[in-house]
Amino acid sequence: MKKQVIATFLALMLTVPLMSGCGKQSEQPDSAIESTAAETSAAADTTDSAQEDETSTYDGTFNEEVFQHITQNIELFGHKVSMPCTLADLGEEFSTGEDNPYVDTEYSFVIYSLYFNEQQIGQITYNCDHELSETELKTLPFCNLSVSQYTVDQNDSSISGFTLQDTFQQVQDALGTPTDASGYNDNGKGYVRYALTESQNISFFINQDQSIREIAVQVASE
Repeated sequence: MKKQVIATFLALMLTVPLMSGCGKQSEQPDSAIESTAAETSAAADTTDSAQEDETSTYDGTFNEEVFQHITQNIELFGHKVSMPCTLADLGEEFSTGEDNPYVDTEYSFVIYSLYFNEQQIGQITYNCDHELSETELKTLPFCNLSVSQYTVDQNDSSISGFTLQDTFQQVQDALGTPTDASGYNDNGKGYVRYALTESQNISFFINQDQSIREIAVQVASE
């Protein structure tokens, strides 16, 4: 039920943008334990540093150059990709699981859950009005990618430096005022969009404490 509600909510948000089309094609000694801990800490520090360096490139404005930078610098669990891309581009650890997709025949889009090593991490959307075959799922480019706060730790994932550990204020500091804040309510909860066009945008879903719970990127597929 929870997954269906999430899919339906995202579908409602996507309905208008997708009307414009996004394309149809894309036991150990103590010393060993201490060493492992040190390596893990160093790796985490490196990741955090890289993400900080990434977001430091923003100057509070959003434009075409910034959007292209965002779409070309996506990292999911160590896998770096650029959008538009396919499920196969993400790697073998990624799949759509066995959940039924959300199909919207009126506006011709279908939403699949996205899994990493059998744990749900987000969703991907294709521009079509039917369930896809296994071959299509792997080879057709998806036009929307979202990463969300599910049960899996996503500290190793970022959308061009933006992570699910960020706050809305950090987003605004980097990108400025959202293009569309109509989904953001008086209680400080909802979503905002930074958009070039209806089919080229990045959305941030915000909790009441101003933390980011989901990031979604939509592109026009080639």
